Amino acid sequence: MGGTGEAIEARVAAELERQGGFDVTLARDPRVSIRPERPGGPLASGVHRRVEAAPEEAWRASVEVRATLGEGGMGMVHLGVQRSLGRPVAVKAIRPELRDEETVAKLICEARTTGYLEHPNIVPVHEIVPDRDGAPMIVLKRIEGAHWGALMRDPDLLEERFDVEDGLEWHLRVLLSVCNAVEFAHRRGVLHRDLKPENVMIGELGEVYVLDWGLAVRISDAGGAPRELPHAQEASRMAGTPSYMAPEMLGGAPPRLSPRTDVYLLGAILYELLSGAPPHQGDTLMKVLVSVSQSRFAIPDGAPRELAEIALRAMNRRPEDRYASAAALRDAIEGYLHHRGSLRLTEAAEATLEALRGASSTAEAQAHFAECRFGFELALEQWPENPRARRGARAARIAWAERLVEDDPRAAQRLVADLEAPAALRARITERLAVADAEREELARVRRELDPTFGRTARVIASVVLGVWWTIGPLVGGSLGVYGHDLASLAGPPAVVLPLFLLATWRFRQSALRTVIDRQLLGAAGLVMAAELALHLGGALGGLSPAQTHAIALIVFAVASGAMGLMVSPWLFASGLAYLAAFVVALAVPELRFVAQAIANLVMTVVALRVWLRARHPLAL
Repeated sequence: MGGTGEAIEARVAAELERQGGFDVTLARDPRVSIRPERPGGPLASGVHRRVEAAPEEAWRASVEVRATLGEGGMGMVHLGVQRSLGRPVAVKAIRPELRDEETVAKLICEARTTGYLEHPNIVPVHEIVPDRDGAPMIVLKRIEGAHWGALMRDPDLLEERFDVEDGLEWHLRVLLSVCNAVEFAHRRGVLHRDLKPENVMIGELGEVYVLDWGLAVRISDAGGAPRELPHAQEASRMAGTPSYMAPEMLGGAPPRLSPRTDVYLLGAILYELLSGAPPHQGDTLMKVLVSVSQSRFAIPDGAPRELAEIALRAMNRRPEDRYASAAALRDAIEGYLHHRGSLRLTEAAEATLEALRGASSTAEAQAHFAECRFGFELALEQWPENPRARRGARAARIAWAERLVEDDPRAAQRLVADLEAPAALRARITERLAVADAEREELARVRRELDPTFGRTARVIASVVLGVWWTIGPLVGGSLGVYGHDLASLAGPPAVVLPLFLLATWRFRQSALRTVIDRQLLGAAGLVMAAELALHLGGALGGLSPAQTHAIALIVFAVASGAMGLMVSPWLFASGLAYLAAFVVALAVPELRFVAQAIANLVMTVVALRVWLRARHPLAL
C-alpha cells in the first residue's frame, strides 16, 4: 500500500469502517491485536455441539481448575491440575459473557493449530476438555516465567531472573528461537500473523515459547494444517497488532500474506530491541496505521549498524525485498552474533579514527593511528570479511597520510601505495615529494660544503709543503741576509705570490672552492698576503724600518690564525698565540725575529696537520 498521506488515510479509514469500529477500540493502545470476524459455519457449530455433549463427569475427572492467572480481550487463563498425570497445567477458556459459536470456533481452531505445530519453541497443547457448562477449555503446558515484552522493557527484571550481563545478545538468542518456531510453522503451512514480544513466553530456565496462534492462517494446503484454519488467500481484512504490522496486513484485495509477512513482524521485534519501542508509533490509531503503510525507518541511535540493517531489510515495505524466510533472517542474526566481537573492535577503532582526524598535534595523531590501525587489524583477524573494518583500516591510513604529507611525504606515499587514495591526496604527496627531493639535494650540497674531510689529502700535502717552506725559509733567508733586511726582500714575496695565488684560485675554482673550509682558507690566505704586502709598502712609506714592519706582519698572522680558530677549529688559536709570541720576540730582540717566525710557522704547520687529520663532519652523529 503506497501513495500520498491523504490517500493512505482514506484507504485505512475505509478498512476500519468495513471492519466495524476497531479504531474506537484500539485508539487507546496500538499494541492490542485486531481480530477480524471469522465466518461461522458447520465446523463451528459442530465443534460447539460436540463440546456441549460431553458429560459433566468428564470435566471433573480430567482437569481441576483453580486460580485465574490472567485475562485477555476474549478469554482467560486459569491455573489447573491435570488429574490423570497430577501435573500443573494452564487452562485457557472463553469468558462467559463472550461465549458464542464464533468464539468457540476460534478457540478450537487455535488449539488444533497449536497442537498441530509440535515444536520445542511452541507451547504444547495437551487436550481440549469441557468446563462444567460444557464450554471448551484448552489444556496447555504451564510455563513459569514472564512475557518477553516485560523482560525487554525492564533490564533490571531480566538481570534479576537470568543474571544476564549482555542483554542484547540474550534477547537476540530469544529471537533466534522465535525464528526457529516461525520457520517450522511456515514449513508446516501456517502463518502466525501476530508475532510480538507479548506473544512470547520465557520460562524459568530461559525456555522460549511462541504463544497465541489465534490469527494464524494457512499458506499451503499440502500439509496437515487444520482445515478450519482460514487460508491466507481469504484473509482480505485487516488483522494483527498495529504497532508491529506489515503493510500487507492492512487488508485489501487481493490478499498478499506470505511467510515474508511474519519475517516483517520478526524484524519489527528486532527493531524494538534496538530502539526501545515498536516501529510504528503515533498518538492516534490512524497515524500508527499510516506508519504501517509507509514503513520508512531510520537506523536507531546507538544501534549496531549491521544489526539495524538486518532489521530494516526484514521490514522493507516491499515483501520481495525482505529476507525470503524466517530461516534466512535467523541466519543473518546468527552471522552477526558470530562476528559481534569483530564489530565491537571495529566500533572502538572507528571512534579512535575520529579522534585521529581531530588530533591537535602530530604526536597525538600518531598515537591514535597506531591504536585504531591495531583495532581494525584485530577485527579483521576475527572476521576477515568485515567490510567496516576494511573501510576503517583504509580510512585510517589515508587520515594518517594526510597528517604526514607535509613532514614526511615519502612515508605518506608508502602508506597509500596500495590504496585507491583520493586524487587530491596523491597530488599533495607528489608535490611535497618534489619539494623534499629539492631540499634533500640542497642538504647534501650543504653537507659536502661543510665536510672538512672532503679534500683533506690535498690540504695535508699543501700544509706539509708550505710548512717546510715557511719554517726553513725565514731561517735560511734571514741568515743569508736575503730576506727581511730591506723593503724589496719583505714586499717581494707577497707581491709575486699574491697574483699567482689569485690566478691559480680562479683557474681551479671548481675544485678549490667546493667546500666552506676551502673557501675560508683560501680567502684568509689571500687576505693575509694582501695585508702583508700593504703593510710592508705602508711601513716603507711611513718611515718604518724593515724589522718593525716584519714584527707588525707577525701580528697580522696572529689575527688571521685567531680568525681561522673561530671559523675552522679552536686548535688554530695555538698558532695565533705562537705568532703573538713571535711578535713580542721581534720587538724585544729584533735579531731573533727570523727564528721566532720560523718557530711560529712550525707551530702553524703542526696545528694545521692535526686539524686536517682529526677532522670530522660537523653533521656526523
